[in-house]
Amino acid sequence: MNTPSDDQHNRGPHPSRDEAGRPEAARQHADAAQRADPEDNASESMATLAESNAQLRKETRERRQIQDELERLFNLSMDMLCIAGFDGFFKRLNPALQNFLGISGHDLARIPFANFIHPDDLAATMAELDNLSTGAPTIRFENRYRRRDGVYRWFEWTARPVPEKGLIYANARDVTERKKTQEALRESERRYRTLVEHAPEAIVMLDMESGSFVDCNREAENLFGMPREELLKTNPVMMSPEFQPDGRPSDQAAFEEIGKALQGDVPYFEWVHKNAQGREVPCEIRLVGLPSAGRILVCGSIVDISERRSAEEQLHLTQFMVDSAGDAIFWMHDDARFLNVNEQACRTLGYSRDELLSMSVLDIAVEMTMETFAQVWQAVKEKTSYTFEAEHRRKDGRTFPVEITANYLERNDQEYLCAFVRDITERKHAEEAIAQKAQALERSNTELQQFAYVASHDLQEPLRTISSYVQLLHKRYEGRLDADADDFIEFIVNAAERMQALIRDLLAYSRVGRREINRQPVDVAEVLERTLSGIRAALDAAGAEVTHADLPTIKADPIQLSLLFQNLISNGVKFHGEAAPRVHVSARRAGGAWCFAVKDNGIGIKDVYQERIFEVFRRLHSRSQYAGTGIGLAICKKIIERHGGRIWVESEVGAGSTFFFTIPV
Repeated sequence: MNTPSDDQHNRGPHPSRDEAGRPEAARQHADAAQRADPEDNASESMATLAESNAQLRKETRERRQIQDELERLFNLSMDMLCIAGFDGFFKRLNPALQNFLGISGHDLARIPFANFIHPDDLAATMAELDNLSTGAPTIRFENRYRRRDGVYRWFEWTARPVPEKGLIYANARDVTERKKTQEALRESERRYRTLVEHAPEAIVMLDMESGSFVDCNREAENLFGMPREELLKTNPVMMSPEFQPDGRPSDQAAFEEIGKALQGDVPYFEWVHKNAQGREVPCEIRLVGLPSAGRILVCGSIVDISERRSAEEQLHLTQFMVDSAGDAIFWMHDDARFLNVNEQACRTLGYSRDELLSMSVLDIAVEMTMETFAQVWQAVKEKTSYTFEAEHRRKDGRTFPVEITANYLERNDQEYLCAFVRDITERKHAEEAIAQKAQALERSNTELQQFAYVASHDLQEPLRTISSYVQLLHKRYEGRLDADADDFIEFIVNAAERMQALIRDLLAYSRVGRREINRQPVDVAEVLERTLSGIRAALDAAGAEVTHADLPTIKADPIQLSLLFQNLISNGVKFHGEAAPRVHVSARRAGGAWCFAVKDNGIGIKDVYQERIFEVFRRLHSRSQYAGTGIGLAICKKIIERHGGRIWVESEVGAGSTFFFTIPV
């Protein structure tokens, strides 16, 4: 940039001069004068001098005119012009730059130009200044200068140095708006790349001249199963099977769809791509032609619809299953109107689907009102699932009982109730029949228990009489009759004793069923100790040892619990081997019940008999081996069942048995 300076007189057009600074014409005249007559030479010299002076005045005027024009250009230029020194100070500023910086001429010598430079740009500016000091020009160097209002603006500088004079001639343009535009473009590009890279669908750019992909996002890499650099070596046809599902060859189909995009349409269609592993991927594609200088580009947005296809197929299967279900299924909102129903609902009620979808629960539920429906809705919402019975009415007016399982669902801020409705007419008939049979069975059991009680009670008196007189015969006539008579009398006495034992046990079994259960908090350890005290003589006679772990307090009938322990411990003591009997009682919590274990070291029980031993009068050994009637374990089973639990045995022959029983908490 040319600016005013002290050597401006050396610039602009002027005649050539000799070493003395004379014009060439004057020099020629002087030479001629020296060779001519002195008087003539003097005249010619004066003429030449006058001509030279005239020429000099002309050149001076022209120079001043150029200087004035340059000064006006310097002062009126819209660009900011300056002369600066390598000492770090401005030497001269044009009005545009003075006005921008807010300084006047007398401030130039006391304010370094570095004061106006943005701190972040100062180092780069000093480096550029060093470059200028070598004589190299500055072309389009950018930094930020502080305006008079304190705001920094971007300048683009062009400068020429004059190192021998220590000066720099420079002009600057405010390029802030251009920088903002460039930054906006860069930001727009960043946003575009961010959107593209994080888009949920695959995005590719196709160059129609090369026919290949020229850009893609990460989702496209995932879709096609290959990195970007590999994908950009391919084209849509290479990444597709030979034919599309509609029967068109892939190359023909691609040509047709891309052609629509180039004509300004936005085609949206389904396509099957093939990834790098050879797996076919169903997709939906939208194409749009993009304007571009010198290139024909088409942008494709590709969505993998594999999961949607799978979901649609699953939905079809689910709908088939729903329509094939044996229960009627209804969907509804809290206004009680049906949103959807299955085929079984139509078959059960006799309505078409369209008819039911125009109806509500109130149209089919007998005695259902909006108030009772609201109560059901609230119950379902609180419990998530709610089962109850009701009565429905068919299209022909007939009513029938139903069991309804209602489920609460919430999807997309919408509340739904899905009801599974089962016709329980047959079940109700069966329940009535079962109830009638149960009543008859209960009457029969009551009568049998009464009969067993009465029979066992009434049989004892004549049996005691028979036993007494037989024993009297045995005392008076033993040895007085023949040997056979003595044997016969002994047989009768033994039979009478066995009969008495059977009747006693039968009476005990009958009492267990007749007596009401008196449930109360029971310390099991105390009940066990009382039971052991009652059978202490038998335990001592057998040399038995009975131990127990910590036992809980439960709700049970203490008398029946004592009878239970008595029978189980007596069995453990009775059926022992060569070793002295050992019995251990323990308990553990099992869900909603206490599980007790009575473990012995007896002879054990074969697997085949482990269920049969709880039957009435079931014996596994002869009376000569082990005494008893075989009713003790049956009594145990009856006691446990009346408490709502169950009893079983685990045993190994020769290794003892463990009887388990549960009593609900």
